Amino acid sequence: MKKKIIFLFFVFCYTVVFSQTNTYQQRVFTDSINKLLDLAKTNINANNFESALNFSTQAVDLTYNIEDKSLKSEAYACLGNSYLIAEDYANSEKYFKLALGFAKSSKNNFTRVAALNGLGNVQSTHYNNIDKAIYYFEEASKYTKKLNSHSSIFINAMNMASMYTEYNKSTKALEYLKIGEEHYQKLEEIPSVYSLTLFVNYADHYKQIKQYDTALEYYDKALDIAQKNQFYNDIINISHAKCDIFEAQGQLDKALEQLRFIQKNKSIFVEAEAQKQINQINANFKLKEFEQELLVSKYQAELAEANYKNTLIIVLSVLTAIIIVFFFFYRYKSNKKKRELKAKNAALKIEKNKAEKATQLKSELISNISHELRTPLHGVIGITSMLMEDEEVNSKHSSLLQSLQFSGDHLKNLVNNILRISDIQSENIVLQKTNVNLYTLINNIIDSLKFQAEEKGNTLELTIPKSLNKLYYTDGFRLSEILINIIGNSIKFTSNGRIKVHIIKEQIDQNSETLLFKISDTGIGIPLEKQELIFENFKQAVKDENTSYGAGLGLPIAKYLLEKMDSKIRLSSIEHHGTVISFRIAFEVSNQQAKELQFEQNLKPLKVLVVEDNKINQMVTQKLILSIGHDCKIAKNGLEAVKACEEDNFDLILMDLNMPIMNGFEATEKIKTIKPNTKIVALTALEISEVKQRCFDLGMDSIINKPISKSQLAEIIEIKTVQQVC
Repeated sequence: MKKKIIFLFFVFCYTVVFSQTNTYQQRVFTDSINKLLDLAKTNINANNFESALNFSTQAVDLTYNIEDKSLKSEAYACLGNSYLIAEDYANSEKYFKLALGFAKSSKNNFTRVAALNGLGNVQSTHYNNIDKAIYYFEEASKYTKKLNSHSSIFINAMNMASMYTEYNKSTKALEYLKIGEEHYQKLEEIPSVYSLTLFVNYADHYKQIKQYDTALEYYDKALDIAQKNQFYNDIINISHAKCDIFEAQGQLDKALEQLRFIQKNKSIFVEAEAQKQINQINANFKLKEFEQELLVSKYQAELAEANYKNTLIIVLSVLTAIIIVFFFFYRYKSNKKKRELKAKNAALKIEKNKAEKATQLKSELISNISHELRTPLHGVIGITSMLMEDEEVNSKHSSLLQSLQFSGDHLKNLVNNILRISDIQSENIVLQKTNVNLYTLINNIIDSLKFQAEEKGNTLELTIPKSLNKLYYTDGFRLSEILINIIGNSIKFTSNGRIKVHIIKEQIDQNSETLLFKISDTGIGIPLEKQELIFENFKQAVKDENTSYGAGLGLPIAKYLLEKMDSKIRLSSIEHHGTVISFRIAFEVSNQQAKELQFEQNLKPLKVLVVEDNKINQMVTQKLILSIGHDCKIAKNGLEAVKACEEDNFDLILMDLNMPIMNGFEATEKIKTIKPNTKIVALTALEISEVKQRCFDLGMDSIINKPISKSQLAEIIEIKTVQQVC
């Protein structure tokens, strides 16, 4: 044990002393790699692939002496570009893929863009695979937008434009040329090669669509840049393109002139190649010099290491004695810490078990509260609805019934919002789209909120196009939640004022319509510094000890549900002058418009089976269904429901889940075995997120929370049976 501790201490001392040496070596290698990469990039831009290849290869080799994946990605990208200009596409693709891998792991988005562009060029130029090329270029485009680099976006756009021109897709080519030009104009310093690339791409585009005069203008601009910078390959390629245009126009004398110009520049190009050979020799010489400098740096590092080793021997000799003296003290402290750690771990385990039990109890409490509140609420809201439809009772007790209805709806919304926040936090909400008449849905929502608005002396106004009086395929339940929460919020914070709900058709496509929803009020408004706060759970911008404004859940829930529907909530507010909340949603137009008429002709009367063990809820639900105009039969539990289905056929079954003798799950499984086409909707006081998957696995068509109003019940019957009729 003593030997082991002494050995570990030696290792520790060695690590401390030589960490400085390693830091020095890392710095030497990093500086060397960066110098090599600068030289390689310079030669790539000059089209000197041999020099570029030498420098980038050296850079890659050196990266394996350091742990820097970002620098590795840059070196491999440089090597890939070197092979690309040498037209060695197999190696180019190989090294671009390696660069991409290191760029992803190091999150180096600049190199990721370079590697993706390189792979796109390989696919386009070598493999003629436009689909793969587009994939790589579009992936590069995503990251150029994140980088917000005009240079990167320009290069990516030029690659896309060149590729589309090559494949005779002139419209797409022009689209990317415009994008490239936009970012070209924003560059602070514009390299000559960028200007040359832009002009050649424009010229190639106009040549392809046979706008020869415009193409020649761009070729002349590009030729001027190529001549000034002695880009002989580009001079020859541009001259060939001009020759093709003159030949197509029948201007044979000008075409001949271009051929002579090409011949002349080819001889200059030969001389340039000779100079390039000389430059290559100089580059090789510089590389050798650089290698010598690197060797000297390594020697200096090794010398420094030797000096540190001598220092280490002296330090270890002194510290060995100290280790022996303090060994027993260390052992004592170590054992003490182990005992303390063991005690802490035991305490943490106890606390963890307590936390898990508390979480479980919370979940059970929410589920129980949900069931215990929603079950009687269903009776309260249903009975209130029936009493309000009785003209004699309503005329005598109108204000009391309206207050009762308002209180019931308010309590229902509060319970739903508290439980909805639990769903949001656990990401359990999933949209359930059905055919919905938006005109009817929105008018019903406004009617239901008018009493609440009038209680505070407000007028509630709705402006809605009559053209919305048709079916849309959307989640009407979630849209109702959004509107009720936002409009209800405006009502809470407005007194003796006006709330306006304005719905505008903004865009109509073949199968969808985009609607703008604007809810404005003349209420107290929200201070600028508190406008973000109101979208947090249980937070309000206004605090008044004498006034209650609710739980602070409406807007956070609306914001979350809008995000689920691919929309964003927008807020504009001035303190003491009111608030405007708006959002846009694209709705899919239903293809069942014609079938709706058939449904209206064939719907009534329908046979509905209500499976419910609570006597009050049996009575309420039955009376509501009868008042809508349908036949209703009651089953007290799942077993009675199964027997009823064996004896009779039902258009729809409203199935409670928590029942004695046989619950709703077991009953649904048996009914689906007997009559698989029977429509079954779970009508439950349980929280949907806890039972939803099990319901759908058993073949239920939908699941709805209690309590529900008469209009909601009518809508459920309509939606679920219209599919059967159609």
